[in-house]
Amino acid sequence: MPEQHKKDPRAAENDPGASDLPGEDSRDGAKKRHDPQQPTAVVGLGASAGGIAPLQEFFSGMDPESGLSFVVVMHLSPEHESQLPSVLQQKTRMPVTQVKESVKVRPNHVYVIPPNHQLTFTESTLTLVPPQQPLGRRITIDLFFRTLAQAYGQRAVCVILSGVDSDGAIGLKHIRAQGGVTIAQDPSEAEHDSMPATAISTGMVDWVLPVGKMPEKLLELARNENRMKLPPEIPEAEEADAKAKDAPGGETVADETRAPKDEEAIAQVLGDLRAQTGHDFSHYKRATVLRRIARRLQVNSLESIPDYLEFMRRHPAEARALLQDMLIGVTHFFRDRDAFAAIEAHIPQLFAGKKSEDEIRVWVPGCATGEEAYSVAMLLCEHADRLDNPPRIQVFATDIDEQAIADARDGLYPSTIEADVSPERLREFFGRDHGRYRVRNEIREKVLFASHNFLKDAPFSSCDMISCRNLLIYLTGEAQEQVFDTFHFALRPGGILFIGSSENNSHAQSLFSPVDKEHRIFVRRSTPRPAWKVPIPPMRTPTHPARSLLRQARMLPALTATGADKATGQEPYEVQAGHARREVLFGELHLRLLEQYGAPSAVVNEDHEIVHLSESAGRYLQFVAGEPTANIVKVVNPALQVELRTGLFRAKQKHEPTMCAPQRVEVSGKTELVTIEVRPMKSGDQAQGFFLVLFQKQGEAPAAPAAPISPEAFVRDADEEVQFLKQHLNATIEQYEAANEELKASNEELQAMNEEMRSTTEELETSKEELQSVNEELSTVNHELKSNVEELSRTNADLTNLMASTDIGTIFLDCKLHIQRFTPSAQKIFNLLPSDLGRPLSDITSRLDYEGFTSDAESVLQDLRTIEREVQLGDDTWFMTRLAPYRAAEDRIAGVVATFIDITRRVLAEKELRESEARLRRAIEIETIGIFFFALDTKT
Repeated sequence: MPEQHKKDPRAAENDPGASDLPGEDSRDGAKKRHDPQQPTAVVGLGASAGGIAPLQEFFSGMDPESGLSFVVVMHLSPEHESQLPSVLQQKTRMPVTQVKESVKVRPNHVYVIPPNHQLTFTESTLTLVPPQQPLGRRITIDLFFRTLAQAYGQRAVCVILSGVDSDGAIGLKHIRAQGGVTIAQDPSEAEHDSMPATAISTGMVDWVLPVGKMPEKLLELARNENRMKLPPEIPEAEEADAKAKDAPGGETVADETRAPKDEEAIAQVLGDLRAQTGHDFSHYKRATVLRRIARRLQVNSLESIPDYLEFMRRHPAEARALLQDMLIGVTHFFRDRDAFAAIEAHIPQLFAGKKSEDEIRVWVPGCATGEEAYSVAMLLCEHADRLDNPPRIQVFATDIDEQAIADARDGLYPSTIEADVSPERLREFFGRDHGRYRVRNEIREKVLFASHNFLKDAPFSSCDMISCRNLLIYLTGEAQEQVFDTFHFALRPGGILFIGSSENNSHAQSLFSPVDKEHRIFVRRSTPRPAWKVPIPPMRTPTHPARSLLRQARMLPALTATGADKATGQEPYEVQAGHARREVLFGELHLRLLEQYGAPSAVVNEDHEIVHLSESAGRYLQFVAGEPTANIVKVVNPALQVELRTGLFRAKQKHEPTMCAPQRVEVSGKTELVTIEVRPMKSGDQAQGFFLVLFQKQGEAPAAPAAPISPEAFVRDADEEVQFLKQHLNATIEQYEAANEELKASNEELQAMNEEMRSTTEELETSKEELQSVNEELSTVNHELKSNVEELSRTNADLTNLMASTDIGTIFLDCKLHIQRFTPSAQKIFNLLPSDLGRPLSDITSRLDYEGFTSDAESVLQDLRTIEREVQLGDDTWFMTRLAPYRAAEDRIAGVVATFIDITRRVLAEKELRESEARLRRAIEIETIGIFFFALDTKT
């Protein structure tokens, strides 16, 4: 394998979904499928609270000879021994094993996760790893699905059953990206629908089924896999089943066919897809296209591409489904942690030489649902927080999937992102929203999401960094070369290019210099670029005739006579609207006439700033050089300043109109006698605080010279105004200081309350997660206990029937010789009633001739030996009494078991035998008779 396609095993261990390339274990799946030691597919079943019942139903209906392997992953209590294997074993003939050490999966076997561990696949082997998250963070299913996808590719199947929270929602995306099949339980039948509902909301679930229909669907999947035939991924390859090593997605496992009709069908499928969706995938690698189509064959139970072409034309919605498979955007926050740790070290150079008025521009093409763009934004913000005057940050995130863009803008992600985002970043950049995480507005405002095709649309420019990870591996070499040319155009000199660890960088060597080869970080070379050379997109989707027709159809039709008549007709509401419009017009006309023929006027506010002027009021105002101002006292004609200031002061103080003394004013070379009148707005008016200033011009006759204002009166008015202003200023200062103190105190209280609320919220969230985790564990334990109780009930019923049918009297006594249980036959010996349970046996009367019964029972407890005695009941009944220790679990002595076996017939037979021997002996003694004893088998 070329170096550029090798995967770092450490990166895979730290982040199993770091690359879209298939894992080494999933290769040669077509050959492994025919190996009897290899499973046809591996089915991962993820469940949590309420998951045991559907698991039992699932395995009850699954054929034990299906050829599939099953791995059950649940949220189990770390403090209790799990009985899940024994519970499931009752429902299937397949061996059910709890994984206790690394084990290679085999067909027709069920493997169950143990408590307090996580399961991963390593080289097709199930491996136990310690839990990576503390209590309350449940990501066991997600992490397992990621490794399952890498290990088995198109032979991987994931099933999400009842459970709380959203575990599995991210992992199933990896299953689908590698060509596997995803299934979710119908939420309407799930005891807890959160897990299946969250999985369905991702749009990545292929089948939503009741549990009872899942086994047959999986069997049909396995049968269809054996019937499928696909063209070769490498047509020029001589060996059969040759696979492209540099294409993303799990390798196809179908048999190979080289029929011409299949090749034609591929082109027609892509043509129909382009016609219906407007997206052209001719620049995608052949292997990638085949693997995506193969997945659709599996989902729809079809055998060949010509069949799929016919199916696609009969079902218009299938084009959209194929588009989603082609655009599969598998990503998560800080994907490939080692690579993000490497790019974080280069973030400071993006800020070098930038000022607060500058901007950091980053472009993230192929952003999918936004995780990569937000990850880059977090790194930028973390470094900006360390600077005194950081530049602005702008991240452009683009994709051609409009639904993914909408999800990215929303910024809402499942709680399983805890597997990829540190607790510190979760607290700083995310907020909780109904059990999920939402990116905070401060980060979302810095990321601009847009629908954009970097193969067709104009690129962004002057970018400091471009992050395009795990996208180029989908494209052909020619398209990759054009894309690198586009990136070179978009980056400023010295800009950074960050691509995926699995991507081929051979096309970038002439345009970019490697900074970190291992993690695929490059810097833009200062290669001379002609001013006229703009990167040309490799392909453009030709305009489809249907779209031209659509644009023509959107043209407005000509207005018909009927339509014109309707347009001129006047409805009642139209007449009322006309009256209202006329009223507004008349009101405006009235105001214009007043301004035109009335005295020049101005409206000012409490600060004497002009808010409106009449048409002719400007002749009394003078604007001088310098900073402009709207204060009417400063811009009025100097001859009117004193009277205007006095009039405004008196009008404000007395709340009544004020008439000032006439003043001679030079206006346009003529002398005019002008009287200023200031009218305040009435107290009840909404415009209270405004003043109307009227400049009233006196008649044409020369007016008598105005009486000169005495200096004393002028000084007195000025002193009054100054004194008023001082009082007003002092009151304002006092109010300001008091308000400032109150605001400071309120601010401190609010900050303290905010910290307390934030701390309380975090504690409540943690407590909620822990309680939710404990609830799931208790629910699982409850299901296990329920199964155990049912089994104990059956065992108890069997024991009761056994004891009743043996006709052997049995009494169970505890260490104090109190009655714990007895059989019906024991009531013939002791006068026992059901209410006698718990009473000492010595309190119960009996006709049994056994005075040492109690002492013998005590001796059994002391010496732990069995005592047998033949005792008589009444005159003619005999029993063999056996007293033995009652051994509980762990060989603990918990009492005495007394059994009474009726031996009356044996005793009577012995008695008769003894009497017969006695008669014979007496006869021999009385008569002298010769007696011979011989054996029948001798010859004598």
